[in-house]
Formats: sequence, structure tokens, C-alpha cells
Amino acid sequence: VTNGVIRTIFESRDRSIWLGTAAGLVQISGNRFRTYNQADGLSDNTVRAILEDSSGTIWIGTSNGLNRLQGAQLDQFNFGEMIRRIAIFSIMEDHKKQIWLGSHKGAVRIAANRTDFRIFTRNDGMSGNVVLTVLQDKRKQYWFGTDTGLTYLRNNQFHPITMKDGLPNNTIYKIIEDNHQNLWFSSVQGIFSMPPGMVDQYIENRERYHLAPDLYTKDDGMIANECNGGSQAAGCITTNGQIWFPTMKGLAVIDTGKRDQNRILPPIRIEQIVVDNQIL
Repeated sequence: VTNGVIRTIFESRDRSIWLGTAAGLVQISGNRFRTYNQADGLSDNTVRAILEDSSGTIWIGTSNGLNRLQGAQLDQFNFGEMIRRIAIFSIMEDHKKQIWLGSHKGAVRIAANRTDFRIFTRNDGMSGNVVLTVLQDKRKQYWFGTDTGLTYLRNNQFHPITMKDGLPNNTIYKIIEDNHQNLWFSSVQGIFSMPPGMVDQYIENRERYHLAPDLYTKDDGMIANECNGGSQAAGCITTNGQIWFPTMKGLAVIDTGKRDQNRILPPIRIEQIVVDNQIL
């Protein structure tokens, strides 16, 4: 590896290991190393996201542009005049074989024909334009973490959700769905989780309900509250269901099957009743 800064690691189906570095893309296959950089046609040397799609194409997101590696052929995705410069933070393929990008200019959807694309921004209902992570859950709904809140795409409608709605923090680096369909979010102020049904209930009746995510911080054993992100993947779920998030001071590991929750209701004592500004 020619540069010590590794931003992302990915394993493809042929068991090659791909490293996204500040000096290009590195493929490790057995004992062989192959580096791709701007001299080979890569749009930028700083690689932030890597994905292998269902057809075997390797997608490479950089600080300036999107690239595809098909066999030995490396090319840049042509956004035309619509996007001159774009930083890619995350890449995801959905059940329709569409590619979704999290970028500093919004969420980008590339059609299954790999030619047509559309950008979704705050003007379309997104909570922000800097999209750090994208997830499609098991119910085939979409979630976007931005630097200014969470966005939920349900039935082709975007629903922005922020701290005003009950989120602990607006900067969301990574979203992971666990084996129980709960969603986990890493943020600047800790890790929080909630079932998707809580969000569905809230957006259907915002006046009646309020979001109440479970928040995990240093008080719960984390070494630091602030998580880290801006590259893919800023977290992962293991085969045994553990969720791993990077923080500013080390790794946070959550065993989702062994969460301790205090379900004992606290005693209630009414100290004062006020009616029409009169104390009873």
C-alpha cells in the first residue's frame, strides 16, 4: 500500500480485498497487489466508498467522482453537465438493481440501465444535501443519514426528521439494521436506535406522537460519544449480530441480543396541580 491512509475496506465475491486509500484504489488478490489511480483513469485518488453490484461491477466513489471497474476496464461514470464535481461518501444497490449514492450534493439514484440518474436534495424533501449514508431496510424502505438530520423515504415521499422531532443529534454517519429490524444510527453525540414502526407512527401523526430513540453514550460504556464517518463503511453488523461503530477514541461494539433495558416504571408523585393559572 503506497499510502498509510485507508478510508474504506471491501471484500468482493472473488475474495479480493479492496482498499480505498488517499493514493488510489488497491486490490489484493492472494499475494498480488494492483493499484488504480488517476494515471489509470480514476477520477480522484482519494477513495471513500467501494461496492460490488449484482452484476459483478465494482463501483468506486471518490472525493471527486464515481468510477466503475468491469473486469480490467476502468471508466468514470458520466454525470454530464449536471454534476461537474461530486464527493461520494456511500454506495448502495437496492432490490430494483438501482445504485444509490450518498454525496455532498444530495442522494443520487442511478437506474438499473446504468445510464439515467436523478439527484434528490433538500428541495425534494431531504433533510439536507450532504448525504453520508444510505440504507434500504428489509421492508424495502429507504433511509438517508445527512449532516443535518435523518430522511425517511416511504411510498415515494421523503420525510425529513431532525432534533426538533426527537433525534439526539442531526449528524448521522451510518445507519444499520439489526437482525430484529431495529435501526441503529451513529452520530456526533453517541449511538441511538429505534424500530422503524416508531418513525411510521410519528410521521402519520406528528402532533400526537414524539420520537423517543434509545441513546447510548459514555454513560453506557462507550469510550467516546462522538462517532466517525464520511467514508463507507462507518460501521458494520457481524454474522453473530453484533454492531460495530468507529468512534473518535476507539471501537464501540453492541451486542443487540443482550441489551439491558430498565423496564421498571418509576414511582409517580404529583406535587402540584395548576388549572387556569390557579394552584389547586
